[in-house]
Formats: sequence, structure tokens, C-alpha cells
Amino acid sequence: TQRLVLEFGHPEVGLFRYLVAPDPLSPRVLVLPPWEEERKEEESEVQRKKHHFGW
Repeated sequence: TQRLVLEFGHPEVGLFRYLVAPDPLSPRVLVLPPWEEERKEEESEVQRKKHHFGW
């Protein structure tokens, strides 16, 4: 799976880092903020897919 990391600065919050991965079931792109990315690490593969398909 190809992953693209986008970084941009926010004047109030600071640096944001987004993990962008292609969605195999739709043309939409899944964009996770840093806190979602951390939560994803703790979830199992099944829970990740369930969260992913919840869009």
C-alpha cells in the first residue's frame, strides 16, 4: 500500500502531518490527523478496516 505524508504549518497549532492512503473501495482519499494516526496504531486490522469503511 502506497502512503503519502503531507505536512503543512498552521499559525496557531503548528506543524500538521497527515497520512494519506488510497481507499480501495472508493475514489476518496483517507486523511488522518496525527491523533487518528496514533489511535490507528493501537487498533487491530479488523477494527482499522471497520473505521476505514465507516466513511
